[in-house]
Amino acid sequence: MATDIQRLERALVNADRAGDTEAARTLARELRQHRRPPSAGDRVLTSVPARFLRGAAIDPVDGLAETAPYVLGQVTSLGGFAPNPASEWLFDESRRVREMNAEREADYQGARSRAGQDGTDFARGAGGVAGGVALGAALPFAAPVTTMGRAAFGAGMGTAGALASPVREADDGEFLRQKAGQVLTGATVGAVAAPVMGKIVDAVGPWVDRAIARGRVAHMNDRLLNEHLRFELGKKGIDFADLDARVRERLTAEVGEALRKGRRLDPAAIARKADFEAMGLKGTKGQITRDPQQWTREFNLRQIDGAGRPLVDQLQGIRAASGQRLENYGGAAPGSANDRGAAVIGALQRADEPVKARVDSAYQAARAAAGRDARLQPFQFAEMANRAIDEGNLGAVLPNEVRAMMNRVARGEVPLTVDVASQMQSVLSAQSRMLRQAGNHEGALAVDHVSRALRNTDMEAGAPAAAREAFNAAKSLANARFQTQKAVPAYKAALDAARDPLKFPAEKFIDQYVVRGSQDAVHNLSKVLPEDGAQAVREHLVKHLQDAAFGSNASGGAPFAVERYMRALNRIGREKLRMFMPADVVDDLFRIGRVNAWATQAPVGAVPNRSGSGGMLVNAGREFLGTLSRIPGIRIGTDFVRNVGNRNAVTDALSSEISAESIPVLTPALRNLIGAAPLGLGLSQ
Repeated sequence: MATDIQRLERALVNADRAGDTEAARTLARELRQHRRPPSAGDRVLTSVPARFLRGAAIDPVDGLAETAPYVLGQVTSLGGFAPNPASEWLFDESRRVREMNAEREADYQGARSRAGQDGTDFARGAGGVAGGVALGAALPFAAPVTTMGRAAFGAGMGTAGALASPVREADDGEFLRQKAGQVLTGATVGAVAAPVMGKIVDAVGPWVDRAIARGRVAHMNDRLLNEHLRFELGKKGIDFADLDARVRERLTAEVGEALRKGRRLDPAAIARKADFEAMGLKGTKGQITRDPQQWTREFNLRQIDGAGRPLVDQLQGIRAASGQRLENYGGAAPGSANDRGAAVIGALQRADEPVKARVDSAYQAARAAAGRDARLQPFQFAEMANRAIDEGNLGAVLPNEVRAMMNRVARGEVPLTVDVASQMQSVLSAQSRMLRQAGNHEGALAVDHVSRALRNTDMEAGAPAAAREAFNAAKSLANARFQTQKAVPAYKAALDAARDPLKFPAEKFIDQYVVRGSQDAVHNLSKVLPEDGAQAVREHLVKHLQDAAFGSNASGGAPFAVERYMRALNRIGREKLRMFMPADVVDDLFRIGRVNAWATQAPVGAVPNRSGSGGMLVNAGREFLGTLSRIPGIRIGTDFVRNVGNRNAVTDALSSEISAESIPVLTPALRNLIGAAPLGLGLSQ
């Protein structure tokens, strides 16, 4: 009985392979009559998941185990013309595997028959397709984009799948015949399926991508969009906060609109284009996109006589516009650094005159109310002065003259009257100034502590109330003036310059106290500096930037030195500039630097021909063609060759439109399936 069942099972397998449906049905009926009912193992083996897994994983392994040694045997025997022990062993191994696969296939078909299954095994076929698709999708490359490329790629993937499809035929001739049929079918189906799938993906993929992208940004408000822009611009070295409000609004509007339509715009390119347009200029495609190849192409085109002239004019226009804007902001103002420094010193001195007058008047009023001999509290003065010196650990640097003066007051040798206190203040101020000029800043600080203690010393209790009030008012005004000088080093330096101008040269004044000054000190200066002094500072800052950009040739043909200009600009800083200039002017000063950087500094990856040799060769060739053009009949052709190509490239460079592209969300994965599907179809045979 077992022999009859095996014979019928093999006959059934052969009938299935031959496609003889009627014979297969007859044999299946005979098998069901001879067989026992299906076992539990048969039910597991013929379940849908098991059949799917067989097609997805087991069949490809069986097919490779059959084909690989056979192919290697053909290679080692040079196609059968040079048989050797190695090739014979490989052929024997292939036959052994095929026989084993045939036996397992017969057992599988017997289980199907006992389970009442006959006909096409759809679950197994689906598993073969799914396994091939999964393997193809995992490959690290996608299908080509051209129709012919996709056809060739699909044929290759279909062939690969067919080579991994099992035959289970022990006879070499029959195996080769069936395998050739599988390969032909797989290659043909793949060559047709891949281009068709590619066209479908090309049409459907971008539409799906846009729909998904629109869903992603539906919840994005302006705050989230600005965070997105800040991140994207940061990757390109652009600080979103440094852009002026109009550019930020434009970026938010254009990028947001593109995202809502499922498309992507380069925010950095939009920001660059806006920079050019804000200066009344038109950037080139390479300058705006910063594409290395396009930027290099434009740089080299400038060297070609005639055709490159529009690009040269565009670059010169950037230089001219930059110089003109700097002149408009103060670079064209007359006068030298000494004149501008003197203007600031004079403005601060004039600003101090009414303040000093109020202090002097208040002290005169206090003396008139109390008398010049009205006494102050010497012990309070000594205690405050010594405590401040001890807390600052300044006892060792306090000048002996000042210490002796303090001791005489404390011992009562010198009565501390209003008149004496006024005289002591003059001595202390002179001593502090002298120490600072000598570079002894700690000693000057110790003297300042003594001076402050003296200003804060109260009258003795017996003084009339009116006198005490007048004296306290005078002290308050004097203390406010002192605090202003302390908070504004330039203010104090301007007052000291009246007594010792050589120590505070006017030509270096603004550089020292504004350009190199701390942000807090400059901020305090901007609050007390009169408008004529502020105007001098504005002009000096712009001329400082102008000198950095053009050197001493600001009105000539010197190129814009981007690195020098940006270094000078950043040394001053945006915040200090805004203390003396409107915000839009400060934004424009930074924009000038950015635009010149986009135009003249090569992006990473660009390899411009800075030697000019390329342009010399092209120009020499053009001259040769020009000579040929004098020959009748050749002129039109040579003119065309000389001009059309380069002029088209220049026209393209000057068309600085920024194109929006679909955001690739699902399309890349779908394009991977272009190759995966032929692989699965070839594998499922």
